[in-house]
Amino acid sequence: MPGKAKLQQSDTVRAWSSGKWQGLPEEEVRKLYPVLYMRWINEPHKAKIPDGENLDLVRSRVSTTLDRILAQNVENIAIVSHRVILKIIMCIALLLDDSYFRWIKIDTGEISVLEYENGLFTPPFSY
Repeated sequence: MPGKAKLQQSDTVRAWSSGKWQGLPEEEVRKLYPVLYMRWINEPHKAKIPDGENLDLVRSRVSTTLDRILAQNVENIAIVSHRVILKIIMCIALLLDDSYFRWIKIDTGEISVLEYENGLFTPPFSY
């Protein structure tokens, strides 16, 4: 029916598993895991949070889901998720490896728009 959006939920783009850090205030994470915290800040692509996911694992599951979505040839899609997931999607779209993760800026509640044509994404714009 025209004007109706089809909603699909997927655990693969829902959130990043932050393991032992889940639910802890940032200051507590900084105190409990000082070396790992600094690695997450400076080299997040090299950080492995205890009982959590590294960015390689996130990229793998997000990439698979993104490929599945794009294969459906839907004209417009919206992906609503958390910042880590969205930053990984931006890295994938811009053909960047995860070492650029910190370079991607996404604010809370931000809408970022990508266009996909002929197998390539255009640079994003946000509002």
